[in-house]
Amino acid sequence: MTRFAPHVLAFFALVFAVMAIAGVYRGVILEFVGPRVLANQGIPGVSFSVAGFGADRLELENLVLGPDVKVDSLSVTYSAEGLFNGRFKEVRVAGLRVESRSLDKGFIGIIRSKSAQERSGGVTSEPPPALPRIRLDDGQIRLNLAGIEAQVSLSADVAPDLSGDAAVAISLTAKSVAGRDLRLQGVEAIVQSAPGAEAVTAAFSGGILEDLGAQSKLGAVNIEGNLEGAVLAKRDAWARSC
Repeated sequence: MTRFAPHVLAFFALVFAVMAIAGVYRGVILEFVGPRVLANQGIPGVSFSVAGFGADRLELENLVLGPDVKVDSLSVTYSAEGLFNGRFKEVRVAGLRVESRSLDKGFIGIIRSKSAQERSGGVTSEPPPALPRIRLDDGQIRLNLAGIEAQVSLSADVAPDLSGDAAVAISLTAKSVAGRDLRLQGVEAIVQSAPGAEAVTAAFSGGILEDLGAQSKLGAVNIEGNLEGAVLAKRDAWARSC
């Protein structure tokens, strides 16, 4: 779970309550009431369609989280007891789209603001429950910040112990760098962490650097190779802070 668990759990408490209602009405009620519960928790601009809702699975489609985050489909599997306690077995996300010109606005801004408020307030709580398995397919992140445009494609499969693998592709455009407008594209990375491993290995390949003003390629950026490092301490610290 994350530091925003109280806000998210309010939604899943609603899910738990709606499960007691006849199945034909569950989806309609959740579509109507769910966004209002989240808005009351300080997360406005949410909408979705319920594609499936049962005793062990919730499937949402066309999920909108404010003006900057959209998801084609989100699937959460759980047990009734786990759902009541905020524990999920698996979360699957397909077609994640993030597009932002400011990290202080939209859904991203809300999450960052709540995180900062809780840190400054010294919020303490019991140790969070174990993370679920998280699978992400076809993620696309686009940021345009202070003259830098970044586009990241991401797919990942991460187990509760944070082992797993991810495939990443990165393109970056930076304006007015030493008087030049530069673009770096075609950088790809495969990141892997075996179960129980204390290290993560990243294999990089590709990379073309272009001077957009001169309309000519400056040349290929050779970043092929592997990177490996001990990350267990950082990984555990991240898991505790989530």
